[in-house]
Amino acid sequence: MDTANASTPLHACFLDEISTDTPRMVRLAGVAVLLCMSAQGEVFAFENRCTHADVPLHKGPWDPQTARLTCPAHQAVFAMSEGGRAAVGPAILPLELFSVTRVDIDGRVSLRVALPDEE
Repeated sequence: MDTANASTPLHACFLDEISTDTPRMVRLAGVAVLLCMSAQGEVFAFENRCTHADVPLHKGPWDPQTARLTCPAHQAVFAMSEGGRAAVGPAILPLELFSVTRVDIDGRVSLRVALPDEE
């Protein structure tokens, strides 16, 4: 999905619904999105799909200390704090990341996701 023209912020969840222990999956604009929180409180959002095995990532181990997610299929490791870079193969392509915006003091987390008519 090309998010270069993504300008529509969509409500994903509330900040207190995202844990450092377990990624949270939501569906926005027809896209399965995984939200993870690092030990430092940074929120990452990315397409819930391994770029190597094309399998969902939500059951893979998340390390909040290093902000890295491991694919449950072939153990590819993705570094969220480095733009979703494939840090350990077999994956070589980075994950599709989405821009995270926290709206107001109510803790509302919104993402910029390209809608189908924007692609």
